[in-house]
Amino acid sequence: MSSVPVLGATYLAIRITMFGGLAVHRNGTAITRFRTRKTAELLAFLAYFPRTVHTREELVELLWPGGDEALGRQNLSTSLSSLRRQLEPPGVEPESVIVSDRCSVSLRNEDLTTDVREFGALLGRARRGSDGVEAAALIEQALELYEGPLLPEMHDDWVLFERERLHEEYGLALAQLSERRRTSGDLGGAISLMRKALHAEPLVEEHYRNLSALLDESGNSEAAKQVLDDWEELLNNEFQPKARARRLAPERPQPNASSEPSPALLTAAGSEMPANFHKFFGRRSEMDQIALWLRSEAEPLLTLTGPGGIGKSRLASEAIRAARATCYYIPLADLREQSQIPVELTRTVGAPPAFANSPEMLAAALKKSGRVVVFDNFEHILEGVNWLERLIASAPGLKILATSRQRLGLNAEKDMPLSPLAVPKAGESLEDLAASPAIALFVDRAQGSRPDFQITASNSESVRALCDGLEGIPLALELAAARSQVLTPGQMLAQMSERFSFLVNRRRPAAERHRMMAAALQWSFDLLRDDLKRSFAELSIFRGGWTLEATSAVLGEAHPEDFLDELVSASLVRVDDAAGEIRFSMLETIRAFGSTKLSTEDSARLLDRHAEHYLTLAERAAPGLMGPEQADWLPRLSLEQENFRAALEFASESAPELGMRLSVALAPYWDVRASSSESRKWLSEFLGKDDPFATPLRMAALFGGGALCVLGGEFARAKEYLTECLAFARELGDPAYIANVLEALGTALTYLYLPEATSCFDEGLEIAEQLRDPVLKARMLFGRGIACLSNADFQEAHSRLESALDLAQTMGLAPLVPRTLSALGVNYNYWHRPERAEPILVEASRVAKEAGDFLMIPICDWGLAMSALQLGDIEKARRFNREHLKGLLEWGSGWGAQHYLECECRIELTLGDHPRAVTLFAAMMALRERSQMPFTEALRILYEGLDVKIEELRATGQFEEAWQLGYAMSWEQAVAFATMPDKTGFF
Repeated sequence: MSSVPVLGATYLAIRITMFGGLAVHRNGTAITRFRTRKTAELLAFLAYFPRTVHTREELVELLWPGGDEALGRQNLSTSLSSLRRQLEPPGVEPESVIVSDRCSVSLRNEDLTTDVREFGALLGRARRGSDGVEAAALIEQALELYEGPLLPEMHDDWVLFERERLHEEYGLALAQLSERRRTSGDLGGAISLMRKALHAEPLVEEHYRNLSALLDESGNSEAAKQVLDDWEELLNNEFQPKARARRLAPERPQPNASSEPSPALLTAAGSEMPANFHKFFGRRSEMDQIALWLRSEAEPLLTLTGPGGIGKSRLASEAIRAARATCYYIPLADLREQSQIPVELTRTVGAPPAFANSPEMLAAALKKSGRVVVFDNFEHILEGVNWLERLIASAPGLKILATSRQRLGLNAEKDMPLSPLAVPKAGESLEDLAASPAIALFVDRAQGSRPDFQITASNSESVRALCDGLEGIPLALELAAARSQVLTPGQMLAQMSERFSFLVNRRRPAAERHRMMAAALQWSFDLLRDDLKRSFAELSIFRGGWTLEATSAVLGEAHPEDFLDELVSASLVRVDDAAGEIRFSMLETIRAFGSTKLSTEDSARLLDRHAEHYLTLAERAAPGLMGPEQADWLPRLSLEQENFRAALEFASESAPELGMRLSVALAPYWDVRASSSESRKWLSEFLGKDDPFATPLRMAALFGGGALCVLGGEFARAKEYLTECLAFARELGDPAYIANVLEALGTALTYLYLPEATSCFDEGLEIAEQLRDPVLKARMLFGRGIACLSNADFQEAHSRLESALDLAQTMGLAPLVPRTLSALGVNYNYWHRPERAEPILVEASRVAKEAGDFLMIPICDWGLAMSALQLGDIEKARRFNREHLKGLLEWGSGWGAQHYLECECRIELTLGDHPRAVTLFAAMMALRERSQMPFTEALRILYEGLDVKIEELRATGQFEEAWQLGYAMSWEQAVAFATMPDKTGFF
C-alpha cells in the first residue's frame, strides 16, 4: 500500500532480532520493551513471516482467540498504533515499517532484516554445494547469530514449533562445523564444537558418539569412554542428569583455622557485583578514570562520593564490569556495627571465620585472590575506617573501591565526587537532546512504564525542562520516568513544586531508601549530628549559592567553616571557586528537602535576616556600579540573582519598604545587565503599593523605575515616573540629583517629544558646569548627542559625542565609553558613511564585552549589520543582525526589535522576496505605533526609499495579505516569522 511522502522524513533500515529475545534495532538503539505482551507477539509474528500479507481476522484469531471479534479488532488497532509510535517516530516516513489497510497488515520487506532469516539463509548457502572453507565460514556466521532460543519469553504454538525446529538446526550446524574442523585437522576445535552441540542437545545420542570418536582420535581414550558411559548412565537414570551431576561434583574443602585459606577455597568463594537489568548512560569520563586507577599503582582506596541517588553504586558496578575485573562485593547498607565489616568481608571471601579478627590474615587472603574489594554505602558506619586503614596497610597492591555519601578521610584515599548528569540547554536539536545521558536515561526508564514513549518535537522541551528541573539526578529521573504511564512530561513538570510527593516509585525496588527521593535524602540527613541537621536546614534559606560572609550574617555563626566543611564531605553542600571567591551551593532537590526541616518560625526569622543581608550587599554595590568599580561588582552581583529574587519575593509579602530599597539599589545593575523586564516588574509592584514610603525612597524608586522603563521601551510610563521624580528633586533642591533625573527624562523624551528632550540635556549641562562635574558633563554631552542624532543633525551629534568620549576616556568612565563609541558608529550609519562606522562599532563591541555591558553588544551588532548592508555585504549583514536578535531576546524587550525587522526587511528586498519584506515592514510600523514612537528626522532618513518601495509594492494590490499579516503580529511573532527558514505557508 503506498502512502503520501512526508517532506523531510527519512527511511531508516530496521533489524529485528528474535534469538534470545525480541528486539528492534535502528540507528544504533535497541527497543526491547513494548506496550503489552500481545503487542510484542504481534510484532514477532509479522517479523517472522515478513513476506506474508496477513488479514486482520487472521491476526485477531491468532492473538485473541475465541473472544469478541469487535474487541479483538480494536485491540489489534491499539497494538498497531503503539508499534507505529515506536517504529515510525516523528521524522520517519509513515508506513516505512508497518503497512496496513482496513483488511490486512504486513511489514515493509525492503528495509527489514531479521536474524532468523539471515540464520536460515546462511545455512542454506552452506548446504548448496559451497566449498569446504566457504561453507565453514557461512556456518560460523550463522552460529554467531544464534544468541539463544527463539523468543524465549513467548509460548504460542507457532513459536514453540519454530523454536524447536531452529534449535535442532543450531545443533546440527554445530555438528557439521565440528566435522569440517576434523577434516581440516583441527581436532581441538572439532571437540569444542561437539561439546557445544552436546550442551545444546543433551538427549541426542549421535552427539555423544561423535564426541567420543573425536576424543579417541585425539588419543584421549579414557575421556572417550567416559562420554559413552555418561550416555549409558543418562539412559539408566531415565534422563535425570541431576543425580550424575551431584555425584560428579567435587567436594568443597572444609575451612580450617590455619593462617591462610587454600587457593581452591578462594577460587570457589567470592561475590561479583549485583546484576543490573537496566541500561547505563553517561559517565564515560568517570569510567575512564576508574579504569586508569585500577591499572595504576596510585592510591589503594578510591571513594565515589555524592548525594543519595547520584548513581555511585551503579557507576562502581559498571566500571568493574567494563574493566573485566573480578571483585568481592560487600554491601554495607544493612550493617549497623563496624565490627560487622570484617565479618562480612571474611564470609564473602570464603576465608575461615578467625580471619575476621586479623586484618593481616585477611589481607594475605585478599592479595592471593587478586580481586578488587568493593564496599558499597560506607557512609553510615564510618567508624569502620580505622579497621580499613589497617587492612590497606597490611596489603600493599590491594585495590579497594568504596561508595559513600561522604569521604572516608584516609590518607590512602582518592576521592571522586560525582556530579549529576548534564542536561542540554533549551534550543538544542532533537538529536542532541536524545543523545544527552540524562534525557536518554529518562526516556529509557519511561519506556519501562510506557513502551511506546518517545521524545518528539512536541514534547522535547517538556522532557528537557523536566530533566533540568530534576537536575540530572539519576534516581530522580528514574522515579519521574516511572510515572510516564499516567502523566505526560508536561504534567510532571507542573508538579515539580511538590517534587517529594511526586518522586515516588510505587513498584518498590529492593532498597526502601531508593523508593522515594525524600527517603534517599532522609538517609543522609539521619547520619548527621543534631547541630549539623540544624545548620543544613538553615542553609536551605539560600538560593543559587552563597558565600562564607553570607553564612555568618544570615545564620548568625561567627565561624561557619567547620560545619560547612562537614556538610561538603557529606555530599549535601557543594563548593566552587567563582569570581575569585569560594561559594557554596546545594542541588535544588537537596535544598528543597532541607527547607522541609525548618519550622515556620525559623523560616520567617531566617528569611528576614536573608533579605537584610542582600539589601546591605546591593546598597554597598550600587555606587560602585556607576564608576570604575563596575567591572568588579557586576560578576559578583550576577552570582547572587537567585538570592535577590528570593529576598524580593519575601519583601513583597512581608517587608515592602525593604523591597523598595532593594529594587532601587539593584536598578543600576539591572540597567547594565539589561534585565529590564524583571526590574520594571519589581519597581512597578512596590511603587503601586499603598505603603507611605518616605519621599527620598519613593523618589529613588521613581528614578530607577523610569530609567528602566526607558531601557524597556515603555517611554510613556518612563515620562510619568521621571516627571514625578523631577518634581520631588526640585523640592529637595539637590542640583546633582536634578541633573540625574533630567538625563533619564531627556533620554525618554528623545523618543517622544524631541524639543523637550533637548531642553533637559541643556539644563543638565548648565548644572554640570556649575558643579564643575566632568563626569556629569560627559553624560549630558552624550545625551545631547543622541538628541541631535534623532533630529538628523549628524554633524552636531558627532561633535557632542566626540566631546563626551574624550571626557569619558579621561575620567575612566567605563560604562560610558562603549555607549559613546556605539553612538558615534550608528551616527555614521545614519550619515551614510558606513566605511567610517564599521571600525568604530567593532571597537565599541570589544570594549562593551570587556566591561560586561551586555546592553551595548546587540546595539553594536545592529550597527555593524547596517554598515554591512550599506556596503552591499548581505551575508555579513544577516549574520550581525541575527547576533543583534540574540541580545534582544536575552534583554526581554521588544522596542529594539524594530531595528532588527528594518534590517531584515532591507535584506529581503535586496534578495527580491517582496512578500516577506512587506510583512516585516508592516510588523515594524505596528511596533512603532504601539510603543508611541513617532518618526524622528533621523528615522525618516534611515527609512528613506524603504517606505516608498513598500508603498509601490502595496499599490500593485498583490501584497495586501502580507501587509495585514505583519501588521497584526506582536514583536515576538514578527521575530519568529523573520527567523523561519521557510515562510511560504503564510501566504
